[in-house]
Amino acid sequence: MTLPSSTTSSGTTPVTTPPCASSGATDDDARSRSRRKRRAGAGAGAKERRAPAAGEKVYIQRDFSRGGRPVQFQTRIPEELKGRIDDASFERTVEGINSRYALAEEPGCATWCEGFVGCLTAYTVFLCCDTNYERVLRKVRLYVEQQNERVWNPRGMHITDPALRGLRLIEITILED
Repeated sequence: MTLPSSTTSSGTTPVTTPPCASSGATDDDARSRSRRKRRAGAGAGAKERRAPAAGEKVYIQRDFSRGGRPVQFQTRIPEELKGRIDDASFERTVEGINSRYALAEEPGCATWCEGFVGCLTAYTVFLCCDTNYERVLRKVRLYVEQQNERVWNPRGMHITDPALRGLRLIEITILED
């Protein structure tokens, strides 16, 4: 902040003041406030985790370590789910979803022919036929429904189909405590 300077014959430069001086606070006051904030929030230095309550959601983020393609989700179990489901069941479900999306992204003869026929018909063929990707999305939806019935719902949780969330994340809803 610059205070207005009066024009003097000696050619003095404008006087600058620290930001805390304009509000009437001193450097010591600012340091004391910052120390109090650190003490209040620090504790042992670790964030306290609590188990999510019924109705809360836990999100599994998409893994962009390969540049975003193929669609792939993180297989590390979140802290909020530990104790609610074992690591192997969690990883098996996420790996199942990941492997199905990897098949959709895999180039092959069928996808080449699909594109070629689409080009020849000005893409009107897709009005009556599903694309390979749409078929894979249906398979993922059925897999998620199956996993919900067998694994997740009995444990009081529910997985939402990633396609309903724009393939950005897997949403797990806690149904009961």
